[in-house]
Amino acid sequence: MAHSWSVILSANPGEGADAFAGVAVVSANDVWAVGFYEDNVGPSQTLIEHWNGTSWSVVGSPNVGTSSNVLRRVVVYRLMTRGLLEITTLVS
Repeated sequence: MAHSWSVILSANPGEGADAFAGVAVVSANDVWAVGFYEDNVGPSQTLIEHWNGTSWSVVGSPNVGTSSNVLRRVVVYRLMTRGLLEITTLVS
């Protein structure tokens, strides 16, 4: 089966710039992207979005202090033992 790329709008929480700096693909319907967004005033804020195979959604994320905050990398581990252990690591 041939695959192709298509443009899908992401959920943009800010009124200014939005940018992804890191992406982790678990499967076609489980993709995590991190970066930052800006409003027209104030510092950059962390941005986490999740792709569920149909659309992007913003996932809440913390911001520390009053300076700009940016997430640069995301790592998602899925380990099978007796149950499902899920570890998501976000690095700023």
